[in-house]
Amino acid sequence: MDESIRQEGTAALPESPDSGSESRSSGENQPGLLPDPVREPADNFEEAVTEAFSLSPRDPSGYSPLVLAWIGDAVYEMMVRSVLAERTDEQVRKLHHEASQIVKAASQAAVLRAITPKLTPEERAVTRRGRNAKSYTMAKNATMSDYRHATALEALCGWLYLKGQNRRLVDLLRAGFERTGMLAPGDPENLAPAAPARMPEGEDETMEAAFRTPEDENSSFGA
Repeated sequence: MDESIRQEGTAALPESPDSGSESRSSGENQPGLLPDPVREPADNFEEAVTEAFSLSPRDPSGYSPLVLAWIGDAVYEMMVRSVLAERTDEQVRKLHHEASQIVKAASQAAVLRAITPKLTPEERAVTRRGRNAKSYTMAKNATMSDYRHATALEALCGWLYLKGQNRRLVDLLRAGFERTGMLAPGDPENLAPAAPARMPEGEDETMEAAFRTPEDENSSFGA
């Protein structure tokens, strides 16, 4: 241990009446009296939770796609709510209505369609897992196609969040919001327009093909 650290830690302790300056500067103290080293707390939310609750970090690839989507659903909605709360002074009732237009399945499917060309092979593989996951529930007023692709987007959000790739997550969602007209940056009057029309006939097959690449097939996230 650095001698300056020993001295700093010792100086902070109460001095006994008969302690001399020589013994104080020598750093020879009773075991356990030196303060624990100061550790910079995690700035990443997921890392902070892991530290606070003494959790063992896990590879996000080890989570089931539905668990990734379960986490990603909260991450996606937290981002939407944060933007709405910061940019408007509306009542909670109206904020809830605006957020609900952006977090519903049709809107999430539209965001995924908008960002698909930007995804890396590994990210496409994650979305494929989410899309192909067997779920026994489905959101009301949503087509099966919209629901599957909404789950795919949520799985991607959960995966990026658990990977600590927050900047990548925000950049992708912002690009999707810009392309769909939702949460348009700098336009508080156009925060939550009506959800885009459902996927036209044939576009679903085009999007499915976009997920199938040679790189995906070699990825550890393959279905």
